[in-house]
Amino acid sequence: MRALLLAGGKATRLRPLTERTPKAMTPLLGRPFLEHLLAWLAQHEIRDVTLLLGYLPDPIRAYFGDGHQFGIKLAYLVEEEPLGSGGAIKQVESLLTEPFFALNADVFFDMDLGAMARAHQRAGAELSIALTEVEDTSPYGVVALDEAGWIRRFVEKPKPADAPSHMINAGVWLFSPEALHRIEPGRFTMVEQDLFPQLAQAGKLLGYPTDAYWMDAGTPQRYLQLQRDILGGRVAGALAILERPGWAGLSVRPLGGGPEERGAPPVLESGASVQGAVVLGAGVLLGAGSQVEGPTTLGARTRVGARAIISDSVIWQDGEIGAGALVGGSILADRCVVGAGAQIEDCVLGEGARVGPGVQLHGRTLNPGEII
Repeated sequence: MRALLLAGGKATRLRPLTERTPKAMTPLLGRPFLEHLLAWLAQHEIRDVTLLLGYLPDPIRAYFGDGHQFGIKLAYLVEEEPLGSGGAIKQVESLLTEPFFALNADVFFDMDLGAMARAHQRAGAELSIALTEVEDTSPYGVVALDEAGWIRRFVEKPKPADAPSHMINAGVWLFSPEALHRIEPGRFTMVEQDLFPQLAQAGKLLGYPTDAYWMDAGTPQRYLQLQRDILGGRVAGALAILERPGWAGLSVRPLGGGPEERGAPPVLESGASVQGAVVLGAGVLLGAGSQVEGPTTLGARTRVGARAIISDSVIWQDGEIGAGALVGGSILADRCVVGAGAQIEDCVLGEGARVGPGVQLHGRTLNPGEII
């Protein structure tokens, strides 16, 4: 079965993390977010995947190539101008002669795609949408279901008083090819605003409610929560978390025959400690007496100074945490520097941001290259 992954957006909700990094390449437990999605698809024997790209496509193509080393077949389509979710899918209509999945590339799901495909086939739907229940429906498309599971109303991002339920579009869709005939070619169009309401009115839009784990990782807060949930055991990711001989902390097994993390194993100097679920990349150095408390990920070549304490955080590659510094509940993109004795809590730092020695920050966001 084929899948299309919609990964062309600028991921503005994830900024400043995505100012210079496409959302598909944001690291989750040290591996690109997209690699986790591809592993999940492969678990369900979906190994023919087309990536619909737009913003910053080159790092994605350079890492994944044709997909061979990951045990899948990858193709790419790069939009010169944004066409929206509907316009992007419409471009490959000639290749889509069988039912296919289309997914937003910033959702993390643990549902059974095979069961959804069987429900779609039994119902004879033109399109099926995976649904999940949330408290705050305002950022999502919300549905009203009848007793047979058909979606009778689809309302995109309604005000709370106007929401017909708490069941939302989870960003995983199963198309029959005939549904594509309803999309007008050659123009910007969103399936959520144009196609789904039309199919609901025609009685051809099936809802597939599931209570499986789901996370829209499109904001820094939910991105960090996803790491907590995986390392805390709330959900089992498709990429195995494991201990490696001679490797402090945890590592994540790549998809298929994907590239192993290269470089020297992490080094813990005298009195340094790792507590709880902590993923360490190659070449990480933990200075004397430093502490890293899970759930935390330190990317490759990150250097932690003596007596520094890091907890509940994600630090990308090549970070530098000074002696005696404190980092908690925060996300640091590549090459961030936190000076000696600085304290940052609940912060998001863009690529190359620098926090000076002794500075205290709480709940702050720093843009790439910003110095404070």
